[in-house]
Amino acid sequence: MSAHTDGAAPPLTIGVPVYNGEDYLDHALASIARQTFTDFRVVVGDNASTDATPDIASSWAARDDRFVHVRHAENIGGARNADYLLDRSESPWFKWAYYDDVLAPELLERSFEAIGQSPPDTVLACPRVLLVDPDDQVVGEHADGDLHMDQDLPHERLRVVLSRVVGQVQFGVMRTAVGRQAGGVGVSLGSEMVLPASIALRGRIVMVPGQLFSVRVHPARHGGDRASELAWVDPSRPRVAFPYSRSVPLLLRAVLRARLGSAETTRCLLTTVRCEARPGLRALAGDVVRLPRDLGLVGRRHPLPAGAAGADGAP
Repeated sequence: MSAHTDGAAPPLTIGVPVYNGEDYLDHALASIARQTFTDFRVVVGDNASTDATPDIASSWAARDDRFVHVRHAENIGGARNADYLLDRSESPWFKWAYYDDVLAPELLERSFEAIGQSPPDTVLACPRVLLVDPDDQVVGEHADGDLHMDQDLPHERLRVVLSRVVGQVQFGVMRTAVGRQAGGVGVSLGSEMVLPASIALRGRIVMVPGQLFSVRVHPARHGGDRASELAWVDPSRPRVAFPYSRSVPLLLRAVLRARLGSAETTRCLLTTVRCEARPGLRALAGDVVRLPRDLGLVGRRHPLPAGAAGADGAP
């Protein structure tokens, strides 16, 4: 498909939130530029980076008119930066591409093909995930070859998303309006699965054939510990009490906000409780153990209780 030239918004906007991403940003943007589907706009949301990120983003904007560089005056946090890009999109379709992601050339084309071959209430095409190291060598993959999130009823889709922890929903090509209705990324450590769940409540999700999307595993990637997560989500709040155990109430609120009718709302609430009861208890245990540190009352680490090792789950 040829590039958009009539001045109107292209069918797809790709938002790239980044802070100090000089090591991988150029490679990520190059993987977008090589797409076989070409009718898109790329907006790089630069979160007041202090490295070469502004130069890299500006260079792409100077040589390819599909690329736009927006620089924030201060670091507003990764979550707000991501939502900023979604909220200002004028395209009917939207995708986030993080500064260290790698897109195979056919990803966007295959995504729209999958959407076009699906029922009209399809709201997102979800990629399968490969894991690559800093040298682009494949080091793992998500067990996502058998995912099915295209069922008729919201509670059926919700069950799959929550029970299989299908976090890569947020990396898909989505209807912009649905992403906004779902509330965007969410400024909370407990909200990792809220956006995928909220999208599943609003329509079918189809999988894109093939393994065409890579998430890079590297030391600077956010996640893996509370400090790193907090620094990405909201650097203005370095300490938060009970950060991870908020997930269950946030998911329940998302169900109520979807306005599905009483019967289906009840089914979705029950599905949420069933899928999140055990993970929620582990997260609560971890939050209780770490509460003194989270409040700044002590400076040493508090180990997790037995069985609670997953409470710090990183996106």
